[in-house]
Amino acid sequence: MASPCQRSSCPGEAIPWEPAELGAFLDHIGTHRLGALFEVIAGTGLRRGEACGLQSCSEPRPNT
Repeated sequence: MASPCQRSSCPGEAIPWEPAELGAFLDHIGTHRLGALFEVIAGTGLRRGEACGLQSCSEPRPNT
């Protein structure tokens, strides 16, 4: 029996947007309720899961 991993296909390499494409997207999404989140993702390089875990009080804590 074949493994499910063997039957699946890899989505391939991600192609990053050009700065003009990103700017157009952020302009378009700016009034959306998650527009600010997309700006944070674009500016910091956070992954979706990391960005979804952010809270309004999230800030770096010093390592003690």
